[in-house]
Amino acid sequence: MAPKYDILVWGATGYSGRLVSRYLSRAAAAKGLTWAVAGRSEEKLARLQDELGGRRAEGVVVGDAGSQRQVDEAVAQAGVVIAAAGPYSLVGTPVVESCVRHRTAYVDVNGEVPWVRKMVDGYDEAARDHRTTLIPGSGFSVPSDVGAFFAAAEHLRRHGEKPDRIRAYYNHAGQLSGGTVHTGLVLQESGFGALRAMADPFLLGGRPAGGKPRAHEADMRAAGWSDEAASHTGPFFMAPISSRIVRRSFELFKSADPDRCPYAYPSDSGVPSYTECAVAPSEAAARALVSAKLSAAERKKLVPEGKLFAPGTGPSDAALERGSFSVDVFSQGASHTGRIRIEGGDAYLETARFVSEAAMLLANGEAEAYGFVTPSFAFGHKYVTALRESGLTFRSL
Repeated sequence: MAPKYDILVWGATGYSGRLVSRYLSRAAAAKGLTWAVAGRSEEKLARLQDELGGRRAEGVVVGDAGSQRQVDEAVAQAGVVIAAAGPYSLVGTPVVESCVRHRTAYVDVNGEVPWVRKMVDGYDEAARDHRTTLIPGSGFSVPSDVGAFFAAAEHLRRHGEKPDRIRAYYNHAGQLSGGTVHTGLVLQESGFGALRAMADPFLLGGRPAGGKPRAHEADMRAAGWSDEAASHTGPFFMAPISSRIVRRSFELFKSADPDRCPYAYPSDSGVPSYTECAVAPSEAAARALVSAKLSAAERKKLVPEGKLFAPGTGPSDAALERGSFSVDVFSQGASHTGRIRIEGGDAYLETARFVSEAAMLLANGEAEAYGFVTPSFAFGHKYVTALRESGLTFRSL
């Protein structure tokens, strides 16, 4: 039986969910897709529909992640679920379990790598058996994952060789939403086991021969200088998430059709290498990136003081319009070095774009793999094309 809706946004009334709903209100109809919003509060869903006006969703579904029955009733109505409600370690598992059981495609914006590892271990085999595609981490990790893929593909096209080393340098301007802050608090307070797992550069795969990270693969913890980027550098706040997704892509592509894979796999390590950092205008700014991490107690104190957003809230529309990002991705092969750049707006607006475009590709049957996969492995060049056509800038330098 065909689903009632092509796409369902679960957690549509949260901060990220509202931005996703706005994006789909403009994009879904143009592609002939139907969609619905879902959340715990019928009143908040009605307000969201009013905000969307003439481009409102075709359906409204009330459901709470605390009730598996309600989750199942929502999932059963959709061909694709966009899970926008977090923290995922607290409320995400029932949605994943239901999607696998109902053979409903799934995509989310989470950055909780230890939880993703648990989902892969618990549901990947069943998802592949059910020919169901699940793509966690389709938010602001996409520029890293798709950036690495695009850089490698361009390297192969221009130089006739596949690269085995990828390095990404981010320039980011924007604020963190309350949901992002709260998720960080949950992770910080979840105990040593989760923090230790989060520190593993290869938690989602792509571990080199010998099991230990090469020196340049450890998460950056100090300020530095890059000759190739001609810039001061420091830790990038997304690197402990995005780099794990890129390395999972490396592992997935290794067993794929060679024509789909743009990467080279060195005989000594067995896997390409990936590093990621932020660029800074000065040494002082780079050092500030090192000292930017706050303890859980410090974060909790800043929320009631209004210095950090509370859950469900985030940057204003005006602040979002001022936000931006760019990432320069260098690819290195046996004989050549390549460089590409991706540029876009605020991270939260781009997150809405990334997850919505992935969901629309899923709804149109464009995924090339089943189980728990990454955006680049699921769609390859089709995702780059969709993002480009939607307004994201990709350039070869």
